[in-house]
Amino acid sequence: MNNILWLTIELAAAIAAFVLGKFVFPHIPQDKFEILAAWASRFVIWARDFSEADGDVKFEMVITELQKICGEYGVSATREQLEAIVQAAYDAMIEGMKASDHSS
Repeated sequence: MNNILWLTIELAAAIAAFVLGKFVFPHIPQDKFEILAAWASRFVIWARDFSEADGDVKFEMVITELQKICGEYGVSATREQLEAIVQAAYDAMIEGMKASDHSS
């Protein structure tokens, strides 16, 4: 039963990644996407380490910081695109934490 639950979660993550890749990420030029993705990964870790707020507040903090970066670099991105980038950065952080836990 536990295996089925994990497989369902993995399937949902794969479908979400496909949808993000198909409909959200292609609308941002690759070099600007890389800039936003790099900043998002840093901001997600920053929010985890330095904020005691709950997850939704941290998510909004990261979105706000990314919007500032968009303004600085002249990148136009919708809120949905920024949310997808932040979610991908968060998922990558969680996967990295799981991998480091398993290697210990």
